[in-house]
Amino acid sequence: MTFSQEIKEDGLVYYEGKLFTGKFKEFYQDGISLKSETTVKNGLIQGKSYVYFPDGNVKEVRSFKNGQKHGKWLKYNEKSMLVSLARYKNNLKHGTWKIWDDNGVLRYLMFYKNGEKKGEWKMYDEKGKLIDTKKY
Repeated sequence: MTFSQEIKEDGLVYYEGKLFTGKFKEFYQDGISLKSETTVKNGLIQGKSYVYFPDGNVKEVRSFKNGQKHGKWLKYNEKSMLVSLARYKNNLKHGTWKIWDDNGVLRYLMFYKNGEKKGEWKMYDEKGKLIDTKKY
């Protein structure tokens, strides 16, 4: 385990001045609680990346391919309930996006294609009733 990796302005991860391969870990100020864990290959973020709450529960799961956002991204609240699902393709928003409130009620349903808003977007109230739609 290494502790002195750094991400440079070019978006690549380095260790001792060289492109890093391995697990990139960040810790909270206490130096014990893991804040995030990311797999890096030849300086590029690859695969799943995890962000944690201070208590150790998962806050976010992110997916990367060759340093770019690619695949499913999940976000959880402090009660470990899923509050958002997003998808990316080649660093662009792509596919179905959903947002739930802290009670687990779906509030937004959105669609993207290659970074652009597409299809019919829906908004729901706190009881899950459809209250608005927009077409793109």
